[in-house]
Amino acid sequence: MDSSHVVILGGGTAGTVAAERLGEKGFHVRIITDEKYPYYPRSSLIDLIAGDVNEGDIIKHGEEWYEERGIYLQVGERVTGVNPFLKKVKTDAGEYEYDALLVATGARPHIPHIPGRELRGVFALRRVEDARAILERCEEARSVAVVGGGPLGIEVTAALTKRFGGALEVSVYEREGHLMPALLDAETAAHLREIVEEAGVKVHLNSEVLGLNGTLQVSEVVAAGHRFHADLVVFAAGTVPNVEPLSGCAMVRRGIVVDSTLRVEGSGGKYRDIWAAGDVAEWEGNVYGTARAAVEQAEVAAENIAGDSVRYRGTVRSHTVRCFDTYVTSVGRISGEETLKYRDEDLTVKVFLERGVVVGGIVIGSKIMGVRVDEAVRKGLHVSAIEDILNL
Repeated sequence: MDSSHVVILGGGTAGTVAAERLGEKGFHVRIITDEKYPYYPRSSLIDLIAGDVNEGDIIKHGEEWYEERGIYLQVGERVTGVNPFLKKVKTDAGEYEYDALLVATGARPHIPHIPGRELRGVFALRRVEDARAILERCEEARSVAVVGGGPLGIEVTAALTKRFGGALEVSVYEREGHLMPALLDAETAAHLREIVEEAGVKVHLNSEVLGLNGTLQVSEVVAAGHRFHADLVVFAAGTVPNVEPLSGCAMVRRGIVVDSTLRVEGSGGKYRDIWAAGDVAEWEGNVYGTARAAVEQAEVAAENIAGDSVRYRGTVRSHTVRCFDTYVTSVGRISGEETLKYRDEDLTVKVFLERGVVVGGIVIGSKIMGVRVDEAVRKGLHVSAIEDILNL
């Protein structure tokens, strides 16, 4: 593009990757984020809760990193509006003009509208402040309920158990019939449940949390027609894209709708100078919500902001969760015409095939094997190749 002033809303993975690419190309980049800290990976919050790192250790980039790349970082500043016609961003601290705008505002935790959600002792994990508050409450708590048995719920459960051991009774509540229902089938989820329960965690399946009880402070979880004691509740029940900066002028479904160049779709057509990437972006009905998608989308958006013509073609879904020192990987589709299966005491591998081509897989018990299956899915390898790669 002719001018070189780019404003990026959001300092997470997508915003930081795009800023780095554009800074390397000589653009003047301004990141505006309501976070109080420079970029840190969300996954590091699990390490913080587990006690593996300190707060200062998780910040990935210091001030010098941004300065060296020509990136001006503004933390603790909330965006209140965007005027796409005047090409201005308004915040609670001022107003900024842009030549190109990238919306990378990410997502926030979804906390269902149930009775008791406002009680003290109820949390969700998305920021450093959340991890800090959870840990402070754990010093007095005796029992914690993790609401949601997806990837985040499993990691939070494992981290709390690792750090506090028998001093904290940990339970996980999943409304579906098995853990990580979007990423595992019933067979592989049974292996994961064994791992979780062997660590002393209570698993409640088919248990949608319908309310929380307590006087000022949470004391009970209401689920599956029963009441369970809990003086700390952590919601890990999905996320909601932060679409608010463009909600009045962009096409919004689940996220901010973008085309294959990551340009934002408006009510009257595409905005020539506005892009979106990461957890806030919706492409062909998909809101991926993964770090890999955030990086790939940010790279495409940065190239197009710089004047190139690059198309985003989607991201292979891939999740790896560390649960009590056991790695759980799910990639691609978890169904197919045919299935290759292997199971021993510590390892489960399941590969899904369509017309002899690998379209998805699940690995429990081996990080390296998970990487191999991930690569096979992304490359679309034939079943003969995957059998050699896995060496099973």
